[in-house]
This record gives sequence, C-alpha cells and structure tokens, in this order.
Amino acid sequence: MKNYRHSEIDRKVKLVCTKCGKEVELRTDLPVSAESVMKETDFQIVGMRFEYLGCCSHCMPMKRR
Repeated sequence: MKNYRHSEIDRKVKLVCTKCGKEVELRTDLPVSAESVMKETDFQIVGMRFEYLGCCSHCMPMKRR
C-alpha cells in the first residue's frame, strides 16, 4: 500500500443531480480534517468523498432558476 503524505490526501465533494444523474466533483477543504481523524483513529486515510444530492440547473424548474 502506498504511504500518503497529509498533503496528498484527495479531498472531494461530489454534487449529484437526483433527476438526471449528472455528477460534478469539487476539490475543496472540508470541515473535518483528515489529519484530525487520523490522530483520533488508527486509520491511514488516503481520500475522502462527500456527496450533496440536489437538482442541477438544467433540471431545475423554471421558477427556481
């Protein structure tokens, strides 16, 4: 298994449209740091994924655009 450095941890947030299935990935800092989780657990984290479910602009009803 590859030994990752803290700076190499892949931080992603995924946006998923529940109507058409479109997926968009954003790389961003997250509220809970991988470093703090690794300190509290005996787990070597190599990546994180979070998903937000919603409706993309193409599928959104006209009145909500």
